[in-house]
Parts: sequence; C-alpha cells; structure tokens
Amino acid sequence: MRCNIILVVLFLFALHGCKARINHFGFLNVRDFGAIGSDRKDDTESIQQAIDEAVRLGVQNVYLLKGEYIVSRTLQRGKAHCLYLKPNINLIGEYKKSCIKLADMQGNYTRILYIENSSNNMLSGIEFDGNKKKQPFDSVRVTNEHLHCLFINGSKNVSIDSCQFYNSGGDGLVVRGNKGRLSENVLITRCSFDNNQRNGISIGGGFIGIEIKESVFGENIDDSPIDSEPYGGVCEDIFIHHNLINTKESLLTMGGHTTVSNYRIEDNTFNGTGLYMVRSDNVVIRNNIIKVYDTKRPVFGIQNNNRNIVIENNIITTNVRILFITATKYGTPSNITFRNNTIDAMPIDKELILVQGANDISIIKNEFRFTTESTAPFIRLNPNYPMSGITVYNNTLVGYTGKFIDEIRIDSTRILNLLFEKNKQNNVVLPTINLN
Repeated sequence: MRCNIILVVLFLFALHGCKARINHFGFLNVRDFGAIGSDRKDDTESIQQAIDEAVRLGVQNVYLLKGEYIVSRTLQRGKAHCLYLKPNINLIGEYKKSCIKLADMQGNYTRILYIENSSNNMLSGIEFDGNKKKQPFDSVRVTNEHLHCLFINGSKNVSIDSCQFYNSGGDGLVVRGNKGRLSENVLITRCSFDNNQRNGISIGGGFIGIEIKESVFGENIDDSPIDSEPYGGVCEDIFIHHNLINTKESLLTMGGHTTVSNYRIEDNTFNGTGLYMVRSDNVVIRNNIIKVYDTKRPVFGIQNNNRNIVIENNIITTNVRILFITATKYGTPSNITFRNNTIDAMPIDKELILVQGANDISIIKNEFRFTTESTAPFIRLNPNYPMSGITVYNNTLVGYTGKFIDEIRIDSTRILNLLFEKNKQNNVVLPTINLN
C-alpha cells in the first residue's frame, strides 16, 4: 500500500511541473517545454516541441494539463496546420479542462491539429475551440469555411475519445484519405460537437472502417451533424451507433459524387435530423428513435443510384413526409426495404410516402398512428421515371382519414409488378391491387 501511494505522489508531482522531461511513467508534459496554458501566449511551438521530443525519445504520451493553449499556423511556414501529430503519439488532456484554441485571424484552410500519413494515435480529454468569431470573414460576413478543428488524412488506427469540437469556422472533425493512403480504423467515441459553421464530422473520400459512437451533436451545427459526400476513392464501412443527435433541420448524409457502402446506423436518437442517401450501397438503419418536425425535408430521402437499403425497427415521430424515393437522370434507387417501423404521424398537406421511379421497393409491416386528420393520400406513386416491383404489404394505419393511395397516378404502362395487399386502415382491410 505504501509503495502504491508513493507511486501516485510521484505521478502527480511529475504531471504538475516536474522539470524532468521524461519519467518512469512514460509521458512528457507540455509545460516542461514552455506551454503554460494560462498566459494567453502562443503555445504552438512548445506543444510541437513536446510532440517532436516524444518521437525522438520513443515516448508515447504527451500531456496537456488544465488550461487554454493558444495555437496558430504562423510558425508552420505557410502550411495549413497549427500542430502536427506524428505516428505512435497520444495527446492527452484533462477532460473538459484542457483546451486548444485557435488564435485570432488565422487564414482559411487552417486546421488546429493535423494527423496525416500517421498511425497508432489517440486523442483524449481535449477541447478544440475554433474561435470562429475572431477569424477572417468573407464578403457576406461568413467565417472562412475551411477552418477545421481536427483533420485526419490518410491515417490508420486513430482513436478520438472524450474530446469536444466547437466554434469552428468549418468542420469540427474531418476524416479522409489521400492519393497515397486510406484512412483506416478510426474510432470516435464519447465526443461532442456544436456551433460548427459547416459539419460536426465530415467524411471525405478514401476510408475503410470508421466508428462513431456515444457522442453528442448539438443544435447549432449549421450543416450536417455527420456528412459523408466524398468526391472519390474507396468509401466503405461506417458504424454510427448510440449517439444523441440534436441538430435541427439538418441531415445525416450518405454518398455524394461517389458511392459509399456498408453503413450501419443503429440505436441512435435523432431530434430534428433526417437521413439522406444520394449514392449508397448496403445501408442498414435500424433501432433508432427519430423525431423530425417542421422542415421541408423528409425523414428519409433516397435518390439517384442507391441500392440495398434497409430501414427497420425504428420509432419515428414527425409531421413531414416520412419516405421520399426518387430516380433522377443519374440513377434509379433499387432494393429498398422499409419494414417493422412504428410511426406517429401528424401529416399536414403532403402524402407520407412518395415514390418517383424505383425498382424493388418493399414497404412491409409498418404501423402508422395518426394524431391529426389528413386529406392527402397516404402513398403516391408518381411515375416520372419507370418503376417496377413495388410491394406495400400488411401495413396498419390507425386514425387515418385520407386516401390510402392516389389511384389517379397508377399507370400500368409505367409501373410494373405492383402489389398492395393485406393493408389495414382503421381495422378495415383495404382492397388488393395487383398489376403485373
């Protein structure tokens, strides 16, 4: 017992200002390099020296004690980052007490911390403050949009734990690859994002394996809480689960200029955020609680060349369109399944489900509970583009007074293999519709 107490005392002594730059616990303290964190001076050089010294000595952990550390890009000879984390180095702070803040008036494309072509890094317990109100503005008084807090580029085995990302002129956190390397095995857990001018998390092209869990996305993110609209490259395997997403009138986006694949979105709570698929393949959206009100966007938007989408076992509350599936000149959605969902709907003047060109769509065993009357059709098939394989089977509508389907738009020359069967409206089994 006495030995353990001595070890703890030695650890705390070293952590709070021991002059030795390395000790038996295997860490460096940025204060030993001149980064005080309370004097409003620029700490960029001191923190970078601690990181570089850790590399030279083979030390893994660099600690930032409680304080606000100011960093800038002025010492980086025109490069886009303030701090540069190198392979096998962890940067560890005191949770909600250690803050790295961007200095005033930094140029566009500044990133507070850059992790590029690296591996085996961990960030823990650090606040990143983008200081966006003190950054340059463009002609319409909007902060330069590429001022990001953390930029991960072509790096592997990176863990971000219990960090906060806020006040960025751009994104809170960016993950992407580059021409030489993918980003692989990136874990983001127990983090928080808010007051970001663009996205909470942006995921660009060139990645395999990103997990985002147990994190909180605030109300004041201007664009998407999580945005995945890559321009190219491999874009595979994202698991988003057990997060609280409070961003209002926004979207979690999947796919952009290139197709993303193998996305799992499970056990999250969405308060105001819908989900939008542009180009995606093999997506599962399961066991989420989703509340979306008073927005022009649907709860689920699926357009262009999306394939193999399963939306199941979600609890949804909304007064907007639930499901919007549409083909465009760029592609046609196919193999879309919407099943076993429970929906509390307060419709206004729109159909809840709109399909405009698609193949192999299954809407099965859902329960829709309506709290207000509606005169709009429940489902509308609008064959702007040909569609086939539309199955609406064994759904239950409670409290709904409008038409189940807009029959006027059913056109057997544009819609093939249509089956409506065993659906109930207020305990009345609706007629079967079968177009082969």
